[in-house]
Amino acid sequence: MHRLGVLLLLAVFGAPGVLTPSAQAHVLRVDHDASKVQFTVSATMHGFTGRAAIRELSIEVPETEPLPSAVRLVVDVRQITTDNDTRDREMARWMNADAHPRIVFTLERIVSQESGYTASGLLEIAGVVRPISFPLEIQRTGSRWIFAGTAVVDHREHGLRQIRRFGLLTVSPFVEVSFHVEADT
Repeated sequence: MHRLGVLLLLAVFGAPGVLTPSAQAHVLRVDHDASKVQFTVSATMHGFTGRAAIRELSIEVPETEPLPSAVRLVVDVRQITTDNDTRDREMARWMNADAHPRIVFTLERIVSQESGYTASGLLEIAGVVRPISFPLEIQRTGSRWIFAGTAVVDHREHGLRQIRRFGLLTVSPFVEVSFHVEADT
């Protein structure tokens, strides 16, 4: 169950509480069976949820840092599913999957805060790249890492039109994207 889309790049700041890339980094082994990306969309008559298949996920942790410095997540737009084949096909067409088949999240930095962490990066949807920040939970037990978070994405910021049908049905432009990723050193 690996699905939907989001992008991560590299950390560039050296201030306290901000992680920077290291020459010696471990690439974590992602447990794809335990990792998932889900989304929730509200609409006038009813909302829906879906899943996005994780096509590619790379997480690097420097030997000298306690947290990841580089993350890249790629989702295949055509493998987004809502358990409604017609809606799934319409969504791929709406997102112009032929021209932009992937959603990409690239991490720029993770900032430690009193209540946890904030991840910031770049999110590419439909060929449009925009900055994004969201709360991030990180747990580590032995060699096992667990990353979880939720981000709200306004698809209009990525050039996608708001969906309206029959003058009554309106789909919210705000998509709540949640992820749970498990990996080992």
